[in-house]
Amino acid sequence: TANERSADSGRLSAAGLLRLLGAWTAIAAAIAGVLLADWGSYAPETLRWHRWLGVLTAVAAVAWFIVRDGLRQPLPHGTLTVRSGAAALSGMLVLSGHLGGTLVRGDDYLTRYLPQSLRNVAQLPDAERLTHRRVVNAAETPVFDSIVQPLLTQRCASCHNTDRKIGGLDLTSSDGM
Repeated sequence: TANERSADSGRLSAAGLLRLLGAWTAIAAAIAGVLLADWGSYAPETLRWHRWLGVLTAVAAVAWFIVRDGLRQPLPHGTLTVRSGAAALSGMLVLSGHLGGTLVRGDDYLTRYLPQSLRNVAQLPDAERLTHRRVVNAAETPVFDSIVQPLLTQRCASCHNTDRKIGGLDLTSSDGM
């Protein structure tokens, strides 16, 4: 059988080296995230969850490496414990990554550019309805509310809103400017 460690040399396999690299990368990402969190104007609740999940993911990655590769008798591949651990670590990684994307790119970063067919399946509003305004009578159309504000909301409000205010700027309303 193919062991994760070579019995005679005690060296890690390629999979073991990848787990070690993943653990070190998770530690570095958690440290960088904790240090850089105060530099942005992020939604506090999302930031709190992202921070704790990032640290927990780093701890879990180190524990995963130890359990899979650092013990004298590593857990054999394919057991329920190994599969459950891999699934849990993968779930933490996906969730903390999603929260990080939400912090940096806004709540709609996954759906903003979906094709219309997928928008229909997900029951999201038409993309064209979110970005296009039809001006029937230019003389009676309030320019800011009908044209400018929808553009600012679509293009800028994910970073410049009442929660984040990057640069002290809230572009979700004329009052915020």
